[in-house]
Amino acid sequence: MPATGEKGGNKMIYMMLGLLIPIGLTSCYVYFFIKRFLTEFMHVEFSKRRKIILHGVTLVLSLPAVNVFGIYAIVYLHLLVISMVLELINLVLRRYKWFRFGFGTGIFSLVIMLMIFGYGYYNINKVNETEYTLTSSKVDGLKILQITDLHMSNAIDQQELKEYCNEMSKLEPDIVVLTGDIVDERTPLEDMKAACEMLSKISNKKGIYYVFGNHDPASYSTHSQFNAADVEKEFVSHGVTVLKDQAVTVDDVTIVGRMDASVDRSRMSSEELLKGIDKDKYVILLDHQPLDIDKNASLGVDLQLSGHTHGGQLFPLREVQTLFTNTLVYGKRTINDFTAITSSGISAWGYPLRTEGKSEYVLITVE
Repeated sequence: MPATGEKGGNKMIYMMLGLLIPIGLTSCYVYFFIKRFLTEFMHVEFSKRRKIILHGVTLVLSLPAVNVFGIYAIVYLHLLVISMVLELINLVLRRYKWFRFGFGTGIFSLVIMLMIFGYGYYNINKVNETEYTLTSSKVDGLKILQITDLHMSNAIDQQELKEYCNEMSKLEPDIVVLTGDIVDERTPLEDMKAACEMLSKISNKKGIYYVFGNHDPASYSTHSQFNAADVEKEFVSHGVTVLKDQAVTVDDVTIVGRMDASVDRSRMSSEELLKGIDKDKYVILLDHQPLDIDKNASLGVDLQLSGHTHGGQLFPLREVQTLFTNTLVYGKRTINDFTAITSSGISAWGYPLRTEGKSEYVLITVE
């Protein structure tokens, strides 16, 4: 994720410098691939001068991929991985001219990438309803609607959001929770205001509650048309309760909303935030990032709802996160009477593509 401020800027520079090494190595493969194509199919003979020129060309083609948040990097990396997989297959099938031609010219890599991107575009725009059923002696028949990671304007426009809000209203939830990243630094001001208004009109019985995500303040860009205060003001003006390290009790339910860990590093600890909370109530904790799950389970929280991960969004990010972290990247985790749910989000950030996971809103019924 992009970093902000002077220190964040330095981190970004260091990250890009660190990426120069793998980019340099991958450019060697790109050089090999292009040289093989020119030699086998174009019958080009390579002098020392031509080799130097080709090295320069491949370096120029590879360097823009250092910006991992750009669409160029996504295209470059997909083509690279697909070609390397086909390289292994080529060891077996290279005796067939049709395969050798399709692989050696890059046609197979390009077609496969377009198929993956086509699926990713379809998948991010197909929003699903995901249901969970939980049990608790504290409440009876509580329906919670969770919406997270809308990233307004990335893959959903105003008309589509209106249709989804009408669709979600028919579920007749008791409580609606918005667990962050409803907008981001690329969302136009008009769309930010429209999103806040439309989400506030979802039918409910006990209110709509919102917590900030790391992108909502639009602090990853100096060109954004709004900031955190603007988002909060817009939600509040439409009757949405904004929770910033705060708790609110409605009947037999207490909703605790945390500041996002990336936005406010001085946010209250779980112990401080939950101190004095009546544990006889059904306690729902909203945290944009799925953090402190084991701790919150031990502190008497009944249900923790999060987003942020997008369920991976681009393969194989979910598998990498799951392998190297203890984060609940997607789905449900149960610890005794405690349940944590991480939604992949109704949309996603950065690219209008989702090659892993699904776009969803979540309906939780507590019986």
